Amino acid sequence: MRNRSAEPPTSGQSNWLARLRGLAATTVHRTVALGVLVLLVCIASFARLLDDVTEADGITFFDRDVTGLVAANRHTGMSDVFLGLTEIGAPNVLAVIVAVAGCLLAWRGRSLQPILIALVAYGGVRVLVNVVKNLVDRERPSSSVAIEAASGYSFPSGHAAGAVVTFGVIAFMATATVRSRGGRMALWSGAALLALGVSSSRVYLGVHYLSDVLAAWAIGISWLTILVVGISVVQRPPRGLAGAQRGEPAGGAGPTPGPKAGGEDRVPCSVAGRSRSRTPRPSTRGLRPSTPATARA
Repeated sequence: MRNRSAEPPTSGQSNWLARLRGLAATTVHRTVALGVLVLLVCIASFARLLDDVTEADGITFFDRDVTGLVAANRHTGMSDVFLGLTEIGAPNVLAVIVAVAGCLLAWRGRSLQPILIALVAYGGVRVLVNVVKNLVDRERPSSSVAIEAASGYSFPSGHAAGAVVTFGVIAFMATATVRSRGGRMALWSGAALLALGVSSSRVYLGVHYLSDVLAAWAIGISWLTILVVGISVVQRPPRGLAGAQRGEPAGGAGPTPGPKAGGEDRVPCSVAGRSRSRTPRPSTRGLRPSTPATARA
């Protein structure tokens, strides 16, 4: 009786197992997994902030303390710096920045894709912020602590969310033109610092609460993550899948397949410019019976 557990797996089973292992190890799937993790953290954080704001508890008590502390420790020089930063994060200024950056990258890469990405990124975050503002309907801090006039609702901060997405998507698109790791890190660091400066200016000027800025970061990072992961998946298909479709084991070139069952090893040959396969005939040299010496005599 044959032991089935000792039999090697069939070629079909081996290909499927290799394909699954290759797909799990691709960069695209690691990017998707990381993106899902970031989205879950942002969604959970935003949900907690939204619950505190709508119920007027939790972080809202801390909001008032932070606003009062900042208003009591302002300086003329710092106020000028934060006024300049908040102007950078104005909606019309961010629209110009993202449009110019998209056009420059499109011209350099000879493609309209950067312009399309820039429009989708900035337009999407503006829609998300306006929808949440109108749904939550939170009043801004008192005008007595503000040093700049602001209109509209407070939760979330449009300046902060717009800065996160605008500078983030520009850094993401620009990294394709930079080869060094240091240059890419500089791009992302500069984008983060600009977004942080614009966001903190809204609290310093007394036109937003801290929770407004944190909620804006959750929205902005979520939208930016969706864009980055989506673009990465579209532009870099899984290598394991491509190899499996060509009949190769996933994750790279595998061992050369052996002869087929029955001992036949088909070799290619060319006839009239066309490629076909034929089975080589076994050589009969050395198999003929030798003639006795007496017969030759």
